[in-house]
Amino acid sequence: MQVGYVVMSCASEVTSALKLSSLRSPLPCPTAPVGLTLWTNQYAANRPAITALDSSIIMAMEKHDLRVEADKEKRRMAAVPDDEGWTTVTSRGNKRKVTHTLTTARASHLSEVYFLNHYDFYL
Repeated sequence: MQVGYVVMSCASEVTSALKLSSLRSPLPCPTAPVGLTLWTNQYAANRPAITALDSSIIMAMEKHDLRVEADKEKRRMAAVPDDEGWTTVTSRGNKRKVTHTLTTARASHLSEVYFLNHYDFYL
């Protein structure tokens, strides 16, 4: 809470001040929103409407679904034999995946073998 004191030089100034219906503020008070209120109003004004956002998302998803369907059809047609009976062979198969633990175990084993063979050479 802030307190302010007004000192007047004579009693007539006090009576004239009490007769005033409104007092003007010495500091200008902003009538437009400022600070966080201004920022939130600008942010809300720059955001697209929910209906426009929803329609753009639906259009993007429909385009994506069409692309996925076209890719599936292309892959399916690649596996179908042509007029002469030839089929396109793709590299999609069951490839084994090596885990990190197997590769590190093999690397440590190879380093041990190299270490032993290295010193066996000098014997």
